[in-house]
Amino acid sequence: MFAFHHALLRSTPLDSVRPESLPIWVVDPKTLVPTRKSLACDSASLLEDIAHAAGLIDRLSSFPAPIVNDILQKANLFTQVANETFQAISGRAPFDHLYLRFEVPSEERHPELQVLDSVMVIDCVVGESNAFHDGVSGWVEFDVKNAKDQTVVPRRPICVVPCRSFRRQRFVVDDSQVLAHVQVGHTIALYLHGCNPERSLRAVYARIAIRRRWGLPTE
Repeated sequence: MFAFHHALLRSTPLDSVRPESLPIWVVDPKTLVPTRKSLACDSASLLEDIAHAAGLIDRLSSFPAPIVNDILQKANLFTQVANETFQAISGRAPFDHLYLRFEVPSEERHPELQVLDSVMVIDCVVGESNAFHDGVSGWVEFDVKNAKDQTVVPRRPICVVPCRSFRRQRFVVDDSQVLAHVQVGHTIALYLHGCNPERSLRAVYARIAIRRRWGLPTE
């Protein structure tokens, strides 16, 4: 199903690269150009903690629900379900490797809160050797399949791999047409794709996450 050189695709120990300590480069969804960002808070919260914060604001302020929810949003409170891999691999073209899969689990529920919105966040730490050549020859791609293994969101690139050093890139999917297919039992898959045999595409980390923002019911 996937074509790649077995002799050149190898697992290596993760020693010198610490993915979670690297700065995050957020990828523009239209141009795929990454921009380095400083994210003040990037940690998920427990649903019960969000419910406690919402209840506390509601009791102390008597604000209407939309304002309480706006405060929660500005505090960047969200829950997260995710799958990640720290497998270190490298390979030369033709290279098309399934790197990570994530089956969407059942959604959390809370009697006092509702989901306001959701996004899919894909992180990957990738790089190329011989990246001093002109042009781009490596991509990270994703697709979504339903429970019958039928493709409902075709493969599409989320970032290119032009840099020689490892870089942590983040792609945020907020497209409602894509998110409509991120349903319980569906599978999100992440692929590494290279087309230049003169370059070695390398990856040491990836995470697929679904983040949900919660708030008080407004109706």
